[in-house]
Amino acid sequence: MLRVQKAAMANQSNTVPKKWTIFIMCHNVIWDELYAFDSGFDSRHYTFIKLGRQNLKYNSHKGYKIISERDCPIYLDLPHYAELTGLYCIYKNRLHDGLDYVGASHYDKEHRLIGDGSHRNMQELDALRLEADIKRRVLPGSKTNLTELIETQITQRQDVHISLESHDVQKIYDQRITTDERYPDMFVGNGVNCIDRILQDYNDFFGTRYTWEDLKKCDYLTMCNCFLTPVWLFEKLMTFICPIIESRSLDIFDTKRKHRLQGGLLERYVAVFFALEKIKTVDLSTVHQPWRKIRPGFLKKILSRVIGR
Repeated sequence: MLRVQKAAMANQSNTVPKKWTIFIMCHNVIWDELYAFDSGFDSRHYTFIKLGRQNLKYNSHKGYKIISERDCPIYLDLPHYAELTGLYCIYKNRLHDGLDYVGASHYDKEHRLIGDGSHRNMQELDALRLEADIKRRVLPGSKTNLTELIETQITQRQDVHISLESHDVQKIYDQRITTDERYPDMFVGNGVNCIDRILQDYNDFFGTRYTWEDLKKCDYLTMCNCFLTPVWLFEKLMTFICPIIESRSLDIFDTKRKHRLQGGLLERYVAVFFALEKIKTVDLSTVHQPWRKIRPGFLKKILSRVIGR
């Protein structure tokens, strides 16, 4: 009898609801249709955080929870740092207090998995991603119950990191984005690969000895700052990232801000951090819709940069 009671208590502990919020970074518009097919989408778990100075267009009847970073006591007026100003705002203003999990996503990502989630590796995922992006259509079998899928993962006893934008490690390395003091404004080339620099910065900060070979063994990188992760891991991340943001040490690699590279580099700092942390990871990559904000003719250029083709 006692054994049965203990088993029942264990099952209950596995299903205790977790408090979580994904902050959706937006600039000037919220598209209702991106969330229309996720029945669990509501203000309990999703908050829009408006970045920058632009006015935000949205449907006021939807009951969205919206926070402007510029209304918070602490914020950064650094648009070339992209979504990292949003993460900085969340952390510095303690917007994650009281949560078990905290995350971020983009305003042009649909709440629909790429494919049905059964892809076996990152190469298959990239093929599905390319098809969805180029043809601008939903793939057959795509799952839309993103909130339910998240709930299923985080109700487990074991902590889990959820990636909403997963990419192959070697592919990101082969983009050859550089951070080389000898050629500070060189965007891509044969200089110091930014991933090598990030690995060194990670090791220096945490006192570890990870190598490129260690990073290659990771299943994927969580790119674009799109994730849901335990609060304790988010806070560890920000202790690593905040000094880099505040020192403006990355500004020398894009002095004219032609590429908004600071945001791109910091995105890779976040990706390498999560890849090296010892935590269970789950891929729930969602459909990105860059065509909503990109001028005709530029989509393939952006995609080739993002997915390395």
